[in-house]
Amino acid sequence: MNQRSEQGSVLIVSIIILLVMTVIGLAGMELTGLEEKMAGNMRDRNIAFQAAEATLNDAEDYLADVVLLPDFDGSVAGLYESDADLWETVNWTSSSAVKAYSGEGFTALAETPAYVIEKLEFVSKTDDSLGMGGAVDTDSYYRVSARAVGQTDTAEVILQTVYKR
Repeated sequence: MNQRSEQGSVLIVSIIILLVMTVIGLAGMELTGLEEKMAGNMRDRNIAFQAAEATLNDAEDYLADVVLLPDFDGSVAGLYESDADLWETVNWTSSSAVKAYSGEGFTALAETPAYVIEKLEFVSKTDDSLGMGGAVDTDSYYRVSARAVGQTDTAEVILQTVYKR
């Protein structure tokens, strides 16, 4: 009778296969956790974008509805003369520096969305080559900057538009 000496080899191969499957499963769990974080951050940024867009619309409604606009000298919160970098330097959390979003629907944000409106310098059109005066553009232009953050303060969105009135 021949005795076989490989009687324990099935157990060793099974343990190695189980170990490889465990390593693959752990790597998959880490990848899933990373994907969940990415999806959460994207959702937070999307909420901030929607809030900034609503705030921008709120500012445009303010410009459209007010019959006589106040002076843009900084004495009224959120209304300034043109400054190239104002939206970068303004204190967005100060109620005396910005106008707060007056709408509804964004209750779980880390900060209240806000906007600033800058009155742009008036540039008149030059005469044509014949020296004849053309129509005078009497419209005023305003740069509106709106800022909002998501449910965490890491997702910040700033939108700008130019409004003609």
